[in-house]
Amino acid sequence: MKRYSFLLCCTLLILLTLSACAGKGTGDEPVNAAPDTVRVESQSEKNTPDKVAVTGEEEKQAAPDGNEVNKDNKDKDVVKTTGSQETKNEIPGKKTDLSEANKDTNKIQVSKEQVQPEPAGDKLDKVTLWVTRDFGNNSILNKKVVLKKDWSVFDVLERTTRITTSHGGSFIESINGIESKSGGFGGEQKAWLYYVNGIFADVGVLDYYPQPGDVIWWDYHGWQRMSMFPAVIGCYPEPFLHGYREKAKPTVILSSEDDRALAGNLQKALKAKGVASVSIKNLDNQLLQDRQGPTIVIGEWSQLSQIEWFNGLNKAYRKNGTSVHFTGDGVELLDYRGQVVHKIDKSAGVIAATGEGSGDDSPLWLVVGTGREGLQQAVEVLVNSPGKISGMYNAAIAGGEIIRLPLQ
Repeated sequence: MKRYSFLLCCTLLILLTLSACAGKGTGDEPVNAAPDTVRVESQSEKNTPDKVAVTGEEEKQAAPDGNEVNKDNKDKDVVKTTGSQETKNEIPGKKTDLSEANKDTNKIQVSKEQVQPEPAGDKLDKVTLWVTRDFGNNSILNKKVVLKKDWSVFDVLERTTRITTSHGGSFIESINGIESKSGGFGGEQKAWLYYVNGIFADVGVLDYYPQPGDVIWWDYHGWQRMSMFPAVIGCYPEPFLHGYREKAKPTVILSSEDDRALAGNLQKALKAKGVASVSIKNLDNQLLQDRQGPTIVIGEWSQLSQIEWFNGLNKAYRKNGTSVHFTGDGVELLDYRGQVVHKIDKSAGVIAATGEGSGDDSPLWLVVGTGREGLQQAVEVLVNSPGKISGMYNAAIAGGEIIRLPLQ
């Protein structure tokens, strides 16, 4: 009996020992791992060449919280908004997880294709990408982007922001979670529209191939079919410097003999910016109708109104995209719908751009004053302070103040 008791005790002791060892694990299983914990990459994985850690402001642009990047590419939505604050962020073709350990510091592993490190110096070809809303009134992103071979506007935008698309990838539905709105019956329509060097693009994002030095400007704003903006002034010295679709056409400044000195000052300023060809010619109705390149008109409205072409342009003020309407005693300022919101009776200057629809590589710029003082102020801004109109669609100048157009 004692023998059996001894054997039983030994057996129980062995079982208890095995059980205790099993509880310690083999080294392959995580210790105290919570059920929802996402796998944390090893240090060697984090340091592999195809991944880079992004923090701070760059991270907000690359992968803001609450969004999940879709694995599909251009033919489907690239980004899906989830609304979750603990969402995995996936780059198409590559998967990277947000670990429990780094949630407090909000560090995300992102592929190099998503975030491009700036090279030393400025040797690589680059384009400038602007993302704004409300006709440039609110800036979202302003960044130099390294331009790779055969990249389209889509590639520049996709590698720098988070987007959703439709129509086979050619139409941008949202950027960084800001979505287009159809407006429904009687509602306001809002959309993302883009310009290249200040010219409203006439092709989808997959079909425009930017060149080094180009300014690609995306803006989110309300729109109506009867009131479009074929050209804008906020990319100055574009489109005079790089033009549209790979080629800058010669720039022509039209003025009367009385304003020839002001035209000469602007000509010198453009050449100082690197514009290759700038000529000055007399005001001519035919030159306005058959523009062969970007054209700038300098003059007072009292004189310009004697030219038939300008009267026709002014009558179409609700549609021409300049956001202004000249009257006998001043200038009216418009909102994007073409409705008059404010009127300036005293001497004022206008810097505005228009064109014959989207993709017009020979846009018309108006540098016009309702009086001599207003004209001089408008030219002064372009010659000596062009940075003040950066990111504007059009502008009016009165009493030394620059007014952003269209009015909100």
